[in-house]
Amino acid sequence: MGLLDALGIGGVGQKAYHAHVQAMDLRKKEKYQEAEQKLDEAMRLYQQAWDKGERRFDILRGYAVLCMRRGDFEKAREVMLEANKDKTMTPDKRQQLRMDFALCQWKMGKLDKAIETMERAASGTKSGSIYNAMGVLLTEQARETGDFERAMAWNQEAYEYDDEDAETLDNMGQMYLSMSEWSSKRGEAEESRAQRAEALAYFERAWQEKPTQITSAYYYAKLKLEDGDREKAREVLSGIKDIPVTAMIQIEKEKVDALMKEAGV
Repeated sequence: MGLLDALGIGGVGQKAYHAHVQAMDLRKKEKYQEAEQKLDEAMRLYQQAWDKGERRFDILRGYAVLCMRRGDFEKAREVMLEANKDKTMTPDKRQQLRMDFALCQWKMGKLDKAIETMERAASGTKSGSIYNAMGVLLTEQARETGDFERAMAWNQEAYEYDDEDAETLDNMGQMYLSMSEWSSKRGEAEESRAQRAEALAYFERAWQEKPTQITSAYYYAKLKLEDGDREKAREVLSGIKDIPVTAMIQIEKEKVDALMKEAGV
C-alpha cells in the first residue's frame, strides 16, 4: 500500500470518528434529529474506511458501537474481533472492548457468555461503566431465572460506589421490579408490593438525575400510569418523546410507543 492510499484511509477514518464525536455533542445539547443525521454520516464514512482497510482501534471501536446502535450485531462482532488484533492496545482500551463485546453477545442471545466476558473486563479496575454494564447483564439473568442473589450483591456494590448515578439507580429499579414480578408469581402479594414500591422509588430517583434516560423514564411512567397518575406519566414520557430508541436500550421502541399512546403523549 502506498503512502497516498494510507493517507486516504486515515482521512476517511478520522472524518468518521470526528462526525461520531460531533453527533454525541449534539445529543448532549438535545438536538436529536441533527445528531441522527451526523451519525448517518459517521456510519457511511466508517463503512468506507473499513472497506479500504482501516484497522486502527479507536476507529474500529466507534464503528462497532454504531453498528450495535443500529442493531447490526453480526457486523459489530466482526469489527470488534478485528480490533482485538491490535497489539498496541492499552489495558484500558482492552477493557472497553471487552465491555462492548459482552453487550454485543448479550444482544445476540448469549447472556451467559456475555457475563463471562464482562467478568474478564471487571477483573481489572472497576469503574462506573463496568458496574453499570455488569448490572444490566446480571439483572437480565435474574429476570430470566428468578435467582436475584448475585444481581443484588453486584447492584448493591455499584450503589455503594455511586448512589447518584442514573444508570445504577435504573439497574436497581429494574432488579426490584423483576423481584416483584417473581414474588407475585409465587403468590407473595405483600412482598411483591414492597418490592414494587422500591422499584418505583429508584426509577423516580433515576429520572430526577437524568430525565432523558429512556429505560428509567419508561418504567417510572409505566408504574405511575398503573397507579392512576396519568399526569405524571405524561410529564415523564414527554421528556423522551423525541429521543431515538436504539437497539442497545433494554426497552423495544414498540413498547415505548405503546406506552406513550396509552398515556396520551
